[in-house]
Amino acid sequence: MENKIILSDKGKMAVLTLNRPEKGNCIDLDLINELGDAILRLKRGQNKVVILTGAGKAFSTGADINAIGGIKKEKDIIVSGRKVEEYLIKVHDVFMELEELKMPVIAAIRGPCYGGGLELALTCDIRISSLNATFAFPEVSIGLIPGAGGTYRLPNIIGEARAKEMVYLGRYGGIPSWKALNIGLVNRLAWNPLKAAEAMTEKMSRNSYNAIVEAKGAIAGRRDYRKSCETEINAFMECFRHNDSSEGINAFKEKRHPNFENNFDGVQHE
Repeated sequence: MENKIILSDKGKMAVLTLNRPEKGNCIDLDLINELGDAILRLKRGQNKVVILTGAGKAFSTGADINAIGGIKKEKDIIVSGRKVEEYLIKVHDVFMELEELKMPVIAAIRGPCYGGGLELALTCDIRISSLNATFAFPEVSIGLIPGAGGTYRLPNIIGEARAKEMVYLGRYGGIPSWKALNIGLVNRLAWNPLKAAEAMTEKMSRNSYNAIVEAKGAIAGRRDYRKSCETEINAFMECFRHNDSSEGINAFKEKRHPNFENNFDGVQHE
């Protein structure tokens, strides 16, 4: 079975690759566990910069909805709820481990960067995007919310008003790379974001690594996401237990528009 995370050691830099190209690098528990193992190896290694990217045509299309839908179908709602909550806690823990690495982490983004994939990119210090990349939080379109840090990292990066617009509009709020650059979601655009990240690493290497590490710690020291993490998980679980998430997940699988309960004017829109 092929690894879902590939860690390549390139001397001063390491490249972390999400390796589910046939699935758009969607995120499941196995990928999260492998990512956690790779982060542990990075902590023990000598690399000075980490580049995070995706294999194939997408950075990541988000969480594996089939996996969440499978849990949702379990008859015992208490058991299914516990499984989803344990999964969310695991995802938050691994994402925070990546965010808290002492070395700089650069996301090299090509193609779709949606949902949990975008939440993963938000943990990085710097995001470099291809011109064909697109960004979205589609969760409310299936009756859920961003559940892996999106509700607190996104406002911190692009501001609360813009974050609300992206989250509230769901799949209708997706933005192209040029707009992501304009609102500060990404740092720069490049024809080849991986090569651009490598070039940025070369420039960083001319500076004091100790000073960069201290600067990263000082910048991060002004925020504490632990309470926000708990609030987000609780809100996600409220959505998960609601009938709207069952309808939304089923509609997603059946490739139709969902018909949510008590929804605005009660009219199903195209």
